[in-house]
Amino acid sequence: MSKPKLLIYSQQLSDCPFFEIIFKTDFIVETVDAIEELKKRIKTFNPDAILACFCQGQGKDITELSSLDPISNLVPLISCSRIVSSDFVFASAKNGADYFINCSGEKEKIVSTISKIIQHGEIKKFFEFFYPDSFAFSSYTNKIIKIIINAFPNRLHENEFARQLGVTPQWFRKLCTQAFKIKFSKLMRRIWIFQALRLMQLTDFDNSEIALLLNYSEEGSMVRDFRKELGYTPNKARELLTNKKPGDMLKL
Repeated sequence: MSKPKLLIYSQQLSDCPFFEIIFKTDFIVETVDAIEELKKRIKTFNPDAILACFCQGQGKDITELSSLDPISNLVPLISCSRIVSSDFVFASAKNGADYFINCSGEKEKIVSTISKIIQHGEIKKFFEFFYPDSFAFSSYTNKIIKIIINAFPNRLHENEFARQLGVTPQWFRKLCTQAFKIKFSKLMRRIWIFQALRLMQLTDFDNSEIALLLNYSEEGSMVRDFRKELGYTPNKARELLTNKKPGDMLKL
């Protein structure tokens, strides 16, 4: 079982009391102390998330994070600090950070938060990998992706998407077919199967626990999704994951 990969940018890491007890124990970690080096490591390390640490909430070079914005569209960019300041949180968001976490020392809470952020980032990467043309197809497609991410792991009905977008269900269904080349129901099923495969790859959760995390009503519902999309069961998928990536298993 592999751990998620976390690329940490910090000039104050030697002062961080949580680096050894939190980040290094639950993630595969690489660290850098310069923005230019961070840009290089993103390509070579291929992290699941970037963590920009400003322990005292006074990072003088926080404005440099803005140069990472095009990359963080695919890799979640998280700023963290031990001091909670509304000015710092605002500056983080203004300069490209997707999320902010308070390094309070509550290990389970921090690990859980980062894991959820990585999961959201995986949904972004899912669309970039399978449907790269969809981003430019319509401004509505970006809104659809944001709705999916914000609602995850709740699987919203197409009528709710139409309501939030201010369009009719019929128009929404047509948009999905044109933008993603598949029906809305199949798109959602593929996203959930992809997340299930990622959880199998990164955790030791059993099938029932994964079904619960992905908000399936029961394990059998997840099994049916696997059979419809992949043609085999979750147990068979686990066997294949020993030498295949989730993206390879879901190729159309």
